[in-house]
Amino acid sequence: MEQLPDDVVCVGGRLISKSLEKDDETVSKVLSSPFGIGNSKFRYSDKPQYTDTVAFGLYKKEIFEKVGYFDETLERNQDNNMHNRIRKAGYKFYFNPEIESEYYVRNNLKKMLRQGFLNGKWNIIVFKQDRKSLSIRHLIPLLFVLSIIMMTILSFIHKVFLYLFAIEMLLYVVLGLVFAVKKTKNIIEMFKMLLYFFLLHISYGIGSLISIFLRKKGNRK
Repeated sequence: MEQLPDDVVCVGGRLISKSLEKDDETVSKVLSSPFGIGNSKFRYSDKPQYTDTVAFGLYKKEIFEKVGYFDETLERNQDNNMHNRIRKAGYKFYFNPEIESEYYVRNNLKKMLRQGFLNGKWNIIVFKQDRKSLSIRHLIPLLFVLSIIMMTILSFIHKVFLYLFAIEMLLYVVLGLVFAVKKTKNIIEMFKMLLYFFLLHISYGIGSLISIFLRKKGNRK
């Protein structure tokens, strides 16, 4: 591996999403697609590069002395919180796809949606602590859910919003199928992936939406 600058304090590799034998392989395909999980380079990229975060990274020990340790009061998203502090301190992350880790995903739709809901919920909890701890990809599911709610309400006021809503959903379907085709050539599985994409984004967005209204005391439950 190439010699990296001193300001690189964490190196991580590619996360290979897999399903256990006889499990739902559609889940692993959804969670390794950019359309399913956003632009998390460590889930799908094969190009070495600087990035905003890595999975299962190897850290320089001294970075913890400079920015502190993981926040143990957080049930989830501790890495988002820590990595934000590292970036704010002026340090970088490096992604090397030659490093690979196998990650066995939730083995059915119900478990995937529960994970999505909780990730969405804790994203907002961390966001409330520091708005720079998250990138736009963490908030897109929330914006998607809000757009569905608003377009549905506004469509009763004027039919133009119904057309806009139809365009939004058509675009979503087209993009979902485009990314599904990259993962499978089976027609049935393509549409299954499209459904899973939609349900994952909705569960994630609802988790974020509910978390907005949670009081601080209840955030850790």
